[in-house]
Amino acid sequence: MDTLLRDLRYLVRSLRSNPGFTSVVILTIAVAVAASTALFSVVNPLLVRAEPYADPHRLVALWESPPRADGGVAPGKNEVSPGTYGDWIAERAVFDGVAAVAPWRPNLTGGDEPVRVSGMAVSRDFFQTLGTRPLLGRVFVPEEATTGKNTVVVLSYAFWRERFGSDSSIIGRELSLNGRKYTVVGVMPERFQLRYPLPEASDLWRPMILAGETLANRRSHYLYVFGRLRRDVSVNRAQSALTSLAARQGADFPATNRGWGARVIPLREDIASDVRPLLVIGSAAVALVLLIACANVANLLLARGAARAREVALRTALGATRERIVRQLATESMALAVIGAVIGLPLARGLVAILVRFGPPAFQSNSDIALDWRAVTFAAVLAVLTGVVFGLAPALYAARTPAGDALREAGRRVSSSRSRARTRDALVATEVALAAMLLIGSGLTILSFSRLLAVDPGFDARNALTFELGLPASSYRTNDEITQAHHRLVAMLRALPGVTEAGASTHVPLAGGNMTTELEIEGRPVVPPDRPAEVAYRLTTDGFTAAAGMSMRRGRAIAASDAADGWRVVTISETAANTLFPAADPIGRRVRITGDSAWLTIIGVVRDVRHTSLESPPGVDIYVPQEREPSGYMRYVVRTSGSTSALAPAVRRVVRTFDPTLPIVGLESLESVVSRASVPRRFAMLLLGSFAVIALVLAVGGVYAMVAYAVNQRTHELAVRVALGARPVEVVRTVMANGLGAVGIGLMAGVLLALGLGRVISTLLYGVSAHDPAIYVAAPAILGVVAGLSALFPALRASRVDPITALRDS
Repeated sequence: MDTLLRDLRYLVRSLRSNPGFTSVVILTIAVAVAASTALFSVVNPLLVRAEPYADPHRLVALWESPPRADGGVAPGKNEVSPGTYGDWIAERAVFDGVAAVAPWRPNLTGGDEPVRVSGMAVSRDFFQTLGTRPLLGRVFVPEEATTGKNTVVVLSYAFWRERFGSDSSIIGRELSLNGRKYTVVGVMPERFQLRYPLPEASDLWRPMILAGETLANRRSHYLYVFGRLRRDVSVNRAQSALTSLAARQGADFPATNRGWGARVIPLREDIASDVRPLLVIGSAAVALVLLIACANVANLLLARGAARAREVALRTALGATRERIVRQLATESMALAVIGAVIGLPLARGLVAILVRFGPPAFQSNSDIALDWRAVTFAAVLAVLTGVVFGLAPALYAARTPAGDALREAGRRVSSSRSRARTRDALVATEVALAAMLLIGSGLTILSFSRLLAVDPGFDARNALTFELGLPASSYRTNDEITQAHHRLVAMLRALPGVTEAGASTHVPLAGGNMTTELEIEGRPVVPPDRPAEVAYRLTTDGFTAAAGMSMRRGRAIAASDAADGWRVVTISETAANTLFPAADPIGRRVRITGDSAWLTIIGVVRDVRHTSLESPPGVDIYVPQEREPSGYMRYVVRTSGSTSALAPAVRRVVRTFDPTLPIVGLESLESVVSRASVPRRFAMLLLGSFAVIALVLAVGGVYAMVAYAVNQRTHELAVRVALGARPVEVVRTVMANGLGAVGIGLMAGVLLALGLGRVISTLLYGVSAHDPAIYVAAPAILGVVAGLSALFPALRASRVDPITALRDS
């Protein structure tokens, strides 16, 4: 105990004796630990931590793969038709269970204000396939997946806690959802969520009816399906089985299944597919920052160890053993690491909040992303490891220095030993190489983001508001009631002061969602081997084209006057015109949605719009009057001549007047929708850019410390040079040459490493080559210039050394 107390007192005196060194080391460690811990708090729940399901590794996502024009199967993922889902259920040799889900966003009424909740309609085997038991009550029973008996719901833990105050008597209570009464039969455990197919958490689940004609439907693809593999079945075996099944389906049902394939993907991998590349690259970047920090601190400790050589030699001469010295120096390193980690934890908490705030939807909707005990444990382990990595080698090096040599050299401030100099140079070169890699990666993402911002979405997003409404089937029972309701609300919005146009559609560009259908063209066969054209279609009211800032290339938009002809009109995109009618004028041609008996006349060609994302090219789109297939869920767009923020309260009042039971969802400017479409690229830029700045500061600090220490050690030598007539510029050149040699080696190594890893970062880039020459020249040049400036200051100080004073002091 006495030895420990003496060590601690010595430790405190040692750290206080050099506050500048202590502060720099602690802050370096704090920044590295904070960045690492914050990213761990995101990566752990999304990529590492097991979901609360039984044997989650056996769960797989099941998709259909659409046919290609050349007869092959496309590699993409497509929603599943009920008929195919029914076939997969029968594959008992492969699956223990197969379940289907579809998004469901009902309006919850009965409280102070109506609210839209996030839910899922699920097949009857949903909870059994996942293998999770409820916290309260029960899950669905098979008979509840039938008409008239499916008015039951199971609540999520978070929804039960926040909406009902964790009331244990919730079982049996009725909720008003879309105007219908649903009985609560269960509450799921705290961590239970299936963030599939959408990243947000579900508030509740209800049974989906899949039977009879619905289950036999092979034309509509709208289900998201997952399955549980049997214990002896691998993913590859399941893929082979479904591929063979798809071939049989194509032969048995050529009109609907010919050319379609299937994909089997581990469920966790599929859920995280959108953010996995970003998190993997972010993890690599933070690892590089951590290595740079360790190299930087090790360099500082080596320099400090050399300065303390006389002290270590005296302690050795007075009887201290090598083990005691190593232990003392290692204890100092460990203490610095622990203090840095303690300071880094509050920084990590702030960084986690920033990552969630500016990250993609998968970050914002996952309540497990937090600085919890796992993250604190990670920080503690990281502190211990970094303390060992950067502290043990300098401690052993100092303890191995012979006492006689140290005492002889202590009085002469000559240059350090060649091996020590090589070690310092190697550490600096490593820092610079890693920093160069991060700067190149950051430069590529910044250039990529600038290219993305330059993409024309195809519509004018300025001065427009958008919001979503869902008309409950209990209040709007017939197709005529639905279509008239949308027309009435559009008319009320148009009457607002300052509004220039208003309209509604099932899909607003870049707001998410998609619907596809097969389109028949008059005069062309639709039986095999020819197939109806696959198109993306949007149901719209009149006025939507102008309200959304879309423009016509030829013809005209859908207008109210088309009601006289029974809304038998359609407009198509430029890409659709070029694809379906190459080298021909589509205006006046007639098309028909498969399953609809009415032929629709093409009256206009709309300028191409990027509906899915800014990165995705425009698709084959058609715009159909909403009367052809009335939808309760529509997204409205209101264009104004003034400020959108000033218009928002008026829009809320109009909707409340129209129907006080309808909640307004996602009221925002159309410019916000466009901005949100670039969130993944913007986040990648911010993430890599932030780490690159940290790496730049650490690497430059390492170069400065190395050159400053070398100048300090060579004061006697430099004084002799000056006394013998060396000019200041020659002294500066000598110091800079020695200091920047390691920088040059590091820059070359960093460029070569970045070239080798270019394919990894290519997934985050748009419109930019992973080997863009401008970035590979600019980023190292910036690092080299800044490193050169950091070396210049101690070099200038060396050129002004007073030879008389320096020689007398030495």
